Amino acid sequence: MMNRFDRTFVLAACLAAAASVRAAAQSDGGLSAAENQARAAVAAQRAAATAPAAAPAAPKAAKSCSDAKELETPFDATLTYADGREPRVLRLEYAGCREEGRNDYLPPYTERDYRGPDGYGLTIVTDEAQTSSEVLLSQGRDWAGDFGGLENAKLVSGDPVAAGDASLKDGAATAKVQVSLRNAAKPLYPQALACEAAMQKQIIAGGLRDAQGRPNLGFTNYGASLVLLTATEAYYYHEDCDICAALDRCTLKSAEVKNVVTAHSVSCDDVEPHAKGQQVVYDACAPAPR
Repeated sequence: MMNRFDRTFVLAACLAAAASVRAAAQSDGGLSAAENQARAAVAAQRAAATAPAAAPAAPKAAKSCSDAKELETPFDATLTYADGREPRVLRLEYAGCREEGRNDYLPPYTERDYRGPDGYGLTIVTDEAQTSSEVLLSQGRDWAGDFGGLENAKLVSGDPVAAGDASLKDGAATAKVQVSLRNAAKPLYPQALACEAAMQKQIIAGGLRDAQGRPNLGFTNYGASLVLLTATEAYYYHEDCDICAALDRCTLKSAEVKNVVTAHSVSCDDVEPHAKGQQVVYDACAPAPR
């Protein structure tokens, strides 16, 4: 819509064009050319007056800090409720960093902020040149969980990291939750990708990850699914026929696959012995994340 200035400008152009028409009409053969000039002038001014406004400038990138820069990534926070309700996953986007210099009480440190839905936030504080950070969860203006020091390498690995317990406002009540954090910019369990490729060669039907890149977990019937992941090995369940099942072991370092069990069925009783004494990353048979 044209404003008052635009309308005045177009009206002036029309009057000037009309005057040009009258002047041209006084000379032989000049009427047609003058009419064309007038129409062109009015059309040009109308187009200029109704042109769309320029697109707004792109938002500024979140401020970065040089120390512990690898932490400048989005995180997924999984909230597992003590009352058994469905877990909730919060996407916490990186929102900026500030640097604080040394004082009489504290060394230099960086403080990074992450923003999520419904007022949830994450704060990660890292002392200069340290490989671990203090991690805190907030809900609105209140602190909901203080998880202490967590290793930076684990936080950015792509694996879920058991952060600790938090207390969340839930109406007039308080909900107790267990919180795990994961670098959302990386695929879940990236250390298993080579094993998945090796398993894919042996499984005729189905894949090992869904459309969102999340691996098949637990005792599913589609393709092969991860049931146990340790620091060195991945164990996959698959069904090769209607009355047969198998459990295969893949060594993460070499991606070598070997069959462990072939039977009419495979259950947690077959998986659990392989978890004993191991550094477990994921266990479909564990009652809670280890």
